[in-house]
Amino acid sequence: MQHVNNKVTLIATGILGLTLTQAALPQPASPERLNEVTQRGMHVMPFDLKQTQHSFNKTETGGVQQVIVKAPDNSKQIQLIRQHLTKISGEFSHGDFSDPEKIHGKEMLD
Repeated sequence: MQHVNNKVTLIATGILGLTLTQAALPQPASPERLNEVTQRGMHVMPFDLKQTQHSFNKTETGGVQQVIVKAPDNSKQIQLIRQHLTKISGEFSHGDFSDPEKIHGKEMLD
């Protein structure tokens, strides 16, 4: 009977582990939130948000953001993205996070 109890315990632990893992996954932003961020972003980022794809992955020390042009031959957008990321990289190195704060709000710094 102990063998059966060990299997049940193992299965229960596995289910709990999966449940906790699922709960820890970030939830996608609501359409309202995405629209709000897009509207604010248009005033901060010089490139066309509709022509780019953004992703952000949190890390222990902050995060990594990628901005990818949907049309790889769009040299104008690539130039604007590079200029913007270079600018904010310099600001970040001086502790200035005001541009992303304008887009996402102060809660992003918590």
